[in-house]
Amino acid sequence: MEKTGREYHRFGLVGKNISYSFSRDYFTKKFAKLELPDHSYENFDLGDIFEFPELIDTTNKVIGLNVTIPYKEAVIPYLDQLEASARKIGAVNTIKISPSGLIGYNTDAYGFQKSIERNIRKEVVQYHHLGYSMKGFYKLSNLVMNWGHTASHRKNALASLSPNT
Repeated sequence: MEKTGREYHRFGLVGKNISYSFSRDYFTKKFAKLELPDHSYENFDLGDIFEFPELIDTTNKVIGLNVTIPYKEAVIPYLDQLEASARKIGAVNTIKISPSGLIGYNTDAYGFQKSIERNIRKEVVQYHHLGYSMKGFYKLSNLVMNWGHTASHRKNALASLSPNT
């Protein structure tokens, strides 16, 4: 590799039998598009989670990892810290490798929430424009009511439908 004076950053995916994954290709193209030649993304296919400490100890300059099934839960004992949502969910899909250790995050929940919010708002707007706003709101509120775990979750979910939020 040509020396550029910049630091080299490695990222990767940890999983089992992950040759099918599109992540390496996706991030390689993304780094090229963003003109980040000193960034790379690779697959770390582990036969067993017990191989994880060796991966961390022997792989230089890795600063971040994505984690996929079957290791999202199994990797937790190897981490130094867990972000609050990862702790509550009991699963990790992203690991930051820093001088203070390995920090586990769960971005799946955030992505899922944003997807639901975006799709609920689209449905409300669509129904409103079609003149079915009450019917659409009723349909969506029933979906949210059945999906929510507590009264406060349902209230917050319904409040998110407001065009003012």
